[in-house]
Amino acid sequence: MARIGIDGTFISNQGKGVSRYQRCLIDSLSSLESNDEYFVFLNRSYRVDPFIKKENWNFISVPIWKSILWDQFEILKWIDKLRLDLFHASSQARQIRAAGLSVAG
Repeated sequence: MARIGIDGTFISNQGKGVSRYQRCLIDSLSSLESNDEYFVFLNRSYRVDPFIKKENWNFISVPIWKSILWDQFEILKWIDKLRLDLFHASSQARQIRAAGLSVAG
C-alpha cells in the first residue's frame, strides 16, 4: 500500500484550467479500486469541501498565503510528516527536491 500525496491547491469552486485538471485527476483516481492511501492538499482560502467520500482518501486544508513558500518549503514538511511515497504536483512552478521520494508532475 502506497501513501500518495496530490497537490489540489488550485482546486476552486469555479473549476477552470489547472483547477479542473486537478479535480478530474482526483475524481478519476478515486473511481479505481485501490488499497493505496491518498492525501489531497486543498487551499484553505478557496473553501472547497472534500468531494470524495472514501476511507482511503484524506483531504487536508492548508493555508497558502505565498505559493512560493508552499512550493519550496511547506509541502516538504507535509511530505515528511505523512511519510508519503509519491507526490503529484501539476504546476510547472513545483521544484520539489526530497531525498527518497518519487515526485510526479
